[in-house]
Amino acid sequence: EALPGDRRLPELARHLLDARPLVDAAKAAGCALRAAEQATRTLAYEDAAELLARAAAGDLDERDPLRAEVLLALADAHQRMGEAPAARSLLEEAARLARGLGSGELLARAALGAAGLTVTVGPVRGGVRALLEEALGAVGEDSRLRPRLLARLAIEVYYAPPATLRERLSAEALHAGRRTGGRALLEALGARHVALWSPDHTEERLTIADDLVAAAHASGDREAELQGVNWRVADLFELGELDGVR
Repeated sequence: EALPGDRRLPELARHLLDARPLVDAAKAAGCALRAAEQATRTLAYEDAAELLARAAAGDLDERDPLRAEVLLALADAHQRMGEAPAARSLLEEAARLARGLGSGELLARAALGAAGLTVTVGPVRGGVRALLEEALGAVGEDSRLRPRLLARLAIEVYYAPPATLRERLSAEALHAGRRTGGRALLEALGARHVALWSPDHTEERLTIADDLVAAAHASGDREAELQGVNWRVADLFELGELDGVR
């Protein structure tokens, strides 16, 4: 069997997808998922989407969680290619399957996908907020996805009154994220920075941005590290520390 990182993975996945129905659909889809993950790591989003679209077009049973996994990965590929409508449709379908399976974890991943790849502060999107809140009610208190859901919800409701709502959600996200670590901590730090965006909290935000840069660098997450650097630029500018900004 090809291992993650093996250059034969895409070729093997295509071979298995071509061999259906002689090859089990789940086996072909599982290989396509692994190959797509490898393609995504090298920024080959079109290749990932092509493999996943073929897997999604197969005869995977809706009762098989693997179908929802494929749809979630395909939605991610479309988002990274800037194809938001296609991603949104796939995420809606993945959420429907997650509800049918009674899987809070899959529903949470669909909600996080619907929130978007990057931090965007704008008017509340009712559908996204509702899905995030639904997912929060569907996962356990100890779920590793809970801090991420809280973080994205805190950002989503930035303009929703009262202001204490986003502050409470981001504080809860950061508390849980520090226990969980990993991606949950990075997203919680980002949400806390957003929630405290006012002149009264500039020094505190700079400390949070520093924490985000350090944590992201330690975990090798370059996207999160870049986000932290962006926050630092804004905070230092507000403080008038132009040398630091440069």
